[in-house]
Amino acid sequence: MWPGRTWIGASAGLMGWLVLGACGGSSAARDEQAWRSAEKAYRENGDGSAYRLWAALDPRGPKGHEAHRRLAAADEHYRRAIDLFRAGQPGVREAMQEGLALGPIDPAHYLTLARLCAERGITFRAVDFYRKYLSQEPAPAAASAARQELADLSAGKDPFPPLFAEGNRSSESPRPATRPTWALGLLALPLAFALYQRVRNRRRGLRRLLADRPEWHPTVAYHLGCLRHEFLKHRVGPLGEPLRAIARGKASADENQFLRDRLAQGAPLRLAWRAQLHALERSLGIAWKLDSVDPFFRPALAALRSLGRQRWPIRQADAKRLLTAHAALMAVDRRLSDLVAGLVRCSVDEDLLREVVESTRSEWVSGKVALDEIHIGPVPPDVEVDVFRTDLRIVLKNVVRNAIQAVASAPAPRRLALDVHVEPEPTGEEFVVFRIRDSSPGGLDAGEGKGNDMEHGLGIVNTALRRYDGSLQVVPASDGYAKAVLVRFFHSQRSLAKEDAA
Repeated sequence: MWPGRTWIGASAGLMGWLVLGACGGSSAARDEQAWRSAEKAYRENGDGSAYRLWAALDPRGPKGHEAHRRLAAADEHYRRAIDLFRAGQPGVREAMQEGLALGPIDPAHYLTLARLCAERGITFRAVDFYRKYLSQEPAPAAASAARQELADLSAGKDPFPPLFAEGNRSSESPRPATRPTWALGLLALPLAFALYQRVRNRRRGLRRLLADRPEWHPTVAYHLGCLRHEFLKHRVGPLGEPLRAIARGKASADENQFLRDRLAQGAPLRLAWRAQLHALERSLGIAWKLDSVDPFFRPALAALRSLGRQRWPIRQADAKRLLTAHAALMAVDRRLSDLVAGLVRCSVDEDLLREVVESTRSEWVSGKVALDEIHIGPVPPDVEVDVFRTDLRIVLKNVVRNAIQAVASAPAPRRLALDVHVEPEPTGEEFVVFRIRDSSPGGLDAGEGKGNDMEHGLGIVNTALRRYDGSLQVVPASDGYAKAVLVRFFHSQRSLAKEDAA
């Protein structure tokens, strides 16, 4: 939905009510007029601006009193739907429909729904709810947290690029036959957002884009991996040996034919390169060619032009020029390898742990649990794991959320602690161990960590641990804590190699 148009329409109705009051209309007339405006806003828009109008009605008037009663009753149904969704129980849709029949949803619930959808990998709906929440202009601190969570959604989970704006169809509102304001907003929002992003990101290099959008890292790593494997390794890499043979004057007929097949037959190298790079550009939603503006890719374009100008047969002098172009492409391949390795690598520090706790505590259920003590750290210096930051946050948030829910039913003091240490292995490798301790003897046990149900947090944790060769263990704790959940990932080998070289 386009919040500007919606709010303008809703505000017009409220302004009419105020003008009527200023002209001396009766309180009953003002009550009736305000109710009609609020009801119309809900019927035509069904979003948070309608909720504002309902909540602004004077409860002393008969219509206003009835509106407030319906809001309270609807909120009970909405909260029940959220609780059912959180617990993975049936009846969510029915509870939502019962709420919709009574009145608009409190926009604060959009954030809760967005987080629940994000935890379950329902990325489309999570993005939808985050945008609905942010369109209501929440408090700056809450808005900042929501924007960060929206940015952290992994683009790799969606079959559409990050700039794709989903049709913002509200599952919380009725669907009248015609909605001109709604339709105009739907048409305008994707275009306006794409235009804004393209102007904002105009002719920016890939490294700068990745620095601003960490949620793009998995998608970029995938496309660069395809580019390296399909094009640079298998199409370009094998050219080196026969070119060196020609440069030495010792090439066989088979080597000459191999070069001719690779350079002159099938799709030209430049077109094959452009097809691979265009897939990356399309996934990021950018309108410019990276190899035209990005110094990271520009040497490859020059090298491919050199290879594409070759005439036959290849002479020794030609081979030396082509070898120079081949070496430039292999250098690009090495730089891409380093870039991909950096995308998957995540630095671990106390700021990361604090961000995980604060994000989890901002949720509806976790935030209601009163904790007497939260302790974060210490974290050793220079700790890195080969895990996408987005995935690491999801794993830690689910374990922290489980710990908070466990201590909710435990006696005071309710304590929670997060720290990190490094464990050496006999093989010479090292584990980075995230330790989440709480003061409740109940909650997560070793068996629960083996679940595969992707509708529940621990199933998501288990899937991520398998992907990164990690592990989860529950052990007794001391010093005022009942148990500790240990999440292990391998220490980044690149980090260890850097330390050894130093």
